[in-house]
Amino acid sequence: MKVFVSGMGVFNSIAHNVKQFENSLKTNICGIKSVEYLHDMKVSLPIGMIEKFSLEDSLRESCNQDEFFYKNTLKSIKRSPYVVQTAVIPAIEAWNYAQLNNSDIDMGNVGLIVGGQNISQMYHYEMFQKYREQLEYINPTYALHYMDTDCVGTLSEVFGIKGESFSVGGASATSNVAIIKGYQQIKFGINDICMVASPINHLSPLEVQAFYNLGALGGRKYRNLPKEACRPFDEDHEGFIYGQGIGVLILESEDSVKRRKVHPLVEIIGGSMVLDSNRLSAPSEDGEYLAIKKAIKEAGLMPKDITYVNAHGSSSPKGDDVEAKVIKNIFQDDLSNIHVNSTKSFTGHCLNSAGITEAIATILQMKGDFLHSNLNLHKPIDNDIPFVRNTLEHISVKYGINNSFGFGGINTCLVLKNVV
Repeated sequence: MKVFVSGMGVFNSIAHNVKQFENSLKTNICGIKSVEYLHDMKVSLPIGMIEKFSLEDSLRESCNQDEFFYKNTLKSIKRSPYVVQTAVIPAIEAWNYAQLNNSDIDMGNVGLIVGGQNISQMYHYEMFQKYREQLEYINPTYALHYMDTDCVGTLSEVFGIKGESFSVGGASATSNVAIIKGYQQIKFGINDICMVASPINHLSPLEVQAFYNLGALGGRKYRNLPKEACRPFDEDHEGFIYGQGIGVLILESEDSVKRRKVHPLVEIIGGSMVLDSNRLSAPSEDGEYLAIKKAIKEAGLMPKDITYVNAHGSSSPKGDDVEAKVIKNIFQDDLSNIHVNSTKSFTGHCLNSAGITEAIATILQMKGDFLHSNLNLHKPIDNDIPFVRNTLEHISVKYGINNSFGFGGINTCLVLKNVV
């Protein structure tokens, strides 16, 4: 069973919709700014933060003058945590992009997978701060909202989804894990359509400070030059830059696409998730190599067929070094055929939603015949790898891969085929 992407939606520090995202990627707009992450933290950090979110304004714009849908959706989410409210907006965009708002479909054959774990840390932190002296007054709805599955239930209520649905986690590879699970749902006939949504990882000062103390966060050297802080594959990289973002894809079977007479964007032809038997944060050459190799094999391709790599490229010295070695090892004599970039230089590292944000960037580049810059790549860590540099490249891509790796030894890779 062939699996296609028929719709997408996005919301992050450089775009509030897909069209804005494409424009920002083409024009080198970086969303990373120096932010004091609440008064609790004693340092300002470069962060790709979503700013000035208005639920009612964003929702009204998304609903395209459908007053009935607007009112019902607002009723469902107006008291939801921030991570759920912000997830609904790009979900509506993806739903409409796929023309599902105008389709007669069996909602029992529509699934939903939310790629998100520990997504509401700021919500927990704020509730504790507010009620720690008087716990008996805590809002009883917290018993529902604290769970990641609150996002599953809310999105299913907004869109009427009734098929197999759940949430998944995989650290920074979470949303690629979700896409792979959605791909498998369609491929094995469990659902005809699957919405894959990955909300913001809304970190509290506790997590941000812990990452900072661990030495994983970058930006120390570039605190006064925040747009230069995220430097994937550059010799001056010093750690990941936290970014906020939400991404949503609509996956659909070939039969459903034909029945609804919609033109899909890309076909998902391979997806792999493997572990490297490691509970810590260190990346593994063997794990990353196996994930990429298995995904390409499942797609029925050879490395020489791939022309584009959307790298995990987190701006972490160890992570970038390992991924660069793996890319050289995978492609070897075919290295000159590929082009490599990292979307994180624009958005920062969106953690659980990084993979889906970068999958959408990959699709936009494949459909638009361009490859976005690697911002801040001045001194590549490996001059043998054909990185896209600081200017846009115009190129047609038939087959591309999207890498996403997570703490705890989780390695994933997707293979996408352009649909002309």
